[in-house]
Amino acid sequence: MPITSITIENFKGIGDAVTIPIRPITLLFGKNSSGKSTVLQALRYMSERCDDLKFEQKLPELEQKFQEQRPLSEAYQLLKAAHRLRDRVDPEVLKSIQKDTIKNISNDDLSAFDSRRGKALKAIQKVADLFESKDDWQSQAEVEAWERGEIYPGRFTDLGDFPSLVHRHELDRKIRIRLEFDIEPEKWKSLNDILTLAMKSESVTNPKSAWIEMVIGWDEQQKVIYLDSYKYALNGAEWICLTPPNRPMPDEAEWNYEERFIDLNIYSKKFGLSKWTKDLSWLLGTDNSEGKKFGLSEKKLKNIRSWLEKCVFEDRATNILKKLHDIVLGELDGMRHLGPVRDVPLRNQDSISTSEADVSRWSIGLEAWDVLLGKPQLLKKTNRYMKKLALGYSIRRSEDDEHEILLYDETHKIYHHPLDVGFGISQVIPVVVGALDDMSQIFAVEQPELHVHPAVQVALGDVFIDGIKNSNRTMLIETHSEHLLLRLLRRVRETTRRNRHQTTELEQTYHELTPNDLSVVYVRPTPAGVKFTPLTVTDKGDFDAPWPEGFFEERDSEWY
Repeated sequence: MPITSITIENFKGIGDAVTIPIRPITLLFGKNSSGKSTVLQALRYMSERCDDLKFEQKLPELEQKFQEQRPLSEAYQLLKAAHRLRDRVDPEVLKSIQKDTIKNISNDDLSAFDSRRGKALKAIQKVADLFESKDDWQSQAEVEAWERGEIYPGRFTDLGDFPSLVHRHELDRKIRIRLEFDIEPEKWKSLNDILTLAMKSESVTNPKSAWIEMVIGWDEQQKVIYLDSYKYALNGAEWICLTPPNRPMPDEAEWNYEERFIDLNIYSKKFGLSKWTKDLSWLLGTDNSEGKKFGLSEKKLKNIRSWLEKCVFEDRATNILKKLHDIVLGELDGMRHLGPVRDVPLRNQDSISTSEADVSRWSIGLEAWDVLLGKPQLLKKTNRYMKKLALGYSIRRSEDDEHEILLYDETHKIYHHPLDVGFGISQVIPVVVGALDDMSQIFAVEQPELHVHPAVQVALGDVFIDGIKNSNRTMLIETHSEHLLLRLLRRVRETTRRNRHQTTELEQTYHELTPNDLSVVYVRPTPAGVKFTPLTVTDKGDFDAPWPEGFFEERDSEWY
């Protein structure tokens, strides 16, 4: 589900909300300190905060805090277990299990259910947190940094805490970040399977787009962040809004558990009961003849229905939200952010990479070298581009140390350590690896052109095109390189010409790029905040409007 836009409000230099269009290849241009990197950092911040979210079942907590509810909780779990066994148990045996379960629920349990439940929820409210708590083994400094809203530190991605991130350091503001996605047809089915559990028949089906939004505030008294709201929308209509129990509120006494899931007249009131209550039709139906056979009064039946509906609502709401969270945020999983200056592996230093990509090592470029050690096909593909970039080197694993990467001088036929070649070579290799390795859906890179020749900058355009080929990957590129942009615009022109005329010219290439694949955004600071100007790319490989403040006007001024 590729990202199509990001909306940012009150984050660093961005005050009023701005929406930046995202395409498979998105270029952010602008002068130094204009706010280009803010977009990459906001996406990273959203990714890290979403990873911290937890959606857990509350019934076990209710049991622990109010032991009187245990009979009802056990009955609910037994009914669910019976449903899971419905294909392997004789229907009459199944009905007998259900009847015995219902008979064992006392009137006292049901009559006290609402008051006990209310007290339990109030108790949970005081201690619950929708951000994952940190593990006991972590240092106190790490826990405090997490509570202040810091993301996983890296030299170029350590963004500081909330007070340093919020616009103009005004702590009464709230950071808001929204991501919009296109939903591919193959994802419709899994989403529809979820939606049919909860939504009315006339509501959203076959959703084509979705957005997810997170709003984070600052509790000045506690000196910690809190999740102000967390929302989902499908086809442009807000579907679910989560406001966590630890959110600062004017009157905590008015807080209500169900209000975490706002009813927008979209939900089915049964909220997913239909799938397994077919086995309980004798209980939930209008005819109580079956219940009367074993002494189930109409009053008790009504109370049982009310209890069961509330349990299922909480159960289903939590599960649906967890599934939506996993589906929609799959794009952010494993996001790689490569900073503006890349480190080079030290001599005789083994890789320290783990099985999963190390976020902090990616930010300084070292993880790219580690990844090559474990992926022979990626190493081969990277070397093909090393040749196309005309760098004069290929990448080889050391014959003496399997954990060491060396550079082979193709001209003089000798090996060099990465520290012994031109700085531009070691800077561009992590860019190529990050673009070509499809293990991450989003590759965000700052200044890929750093320390490399203009001819290499041009050729990097083809590397990024290859990175999105036959996949739903997104390249977010903060750059000053006119050469990179010119190559991408050229590929748009060539693709248009081939599609129109079916040319067989020598210029024909596999590096196809359409205007819909490319977003070019000009960024500039203003007294009111950062301004983003999207520049529409035409099928002629040009822009439909003049470049703001002149298109790389330095060339003309120096020429004359």
